[in-house]
Amino acid sequence: MGTINNLHNWGIIKVTKREAICIMITFTKLFETLKENGISQYSLYNTYGISRAQIQRLKENQSVTTHTLNMILNILGEGFTLDDIAEFTVDKQEEG
Repeated sequence: MGTINNLHNWGIIKVTKREAICIMITFTKLFETLKENGISQYSLYNTYGISRAQIQRLKENQSVTTHTLNMILNILGEGFTLDDIAEFTVDKQEEG
């Protein structure tokens, strides 16, 4: 099995004896959606109580809790879904 670099950026990692599948969940869409709706990162922290650490984790595509995602969707309001703030891609598969 090959090595996988930058593990902190992978959302979920499944490793079996023969292969490693790295699944990437990215939050680039979140920051685009926030901008389109006039919500700044500063207001997430200052007005809505999302910690700076969680915002940084989102910016770095690291894992965050479903509680944080739920808070963001509630801030955005009715009609927004996870598809508006996150993107899932099976990014890499290595066989050993």
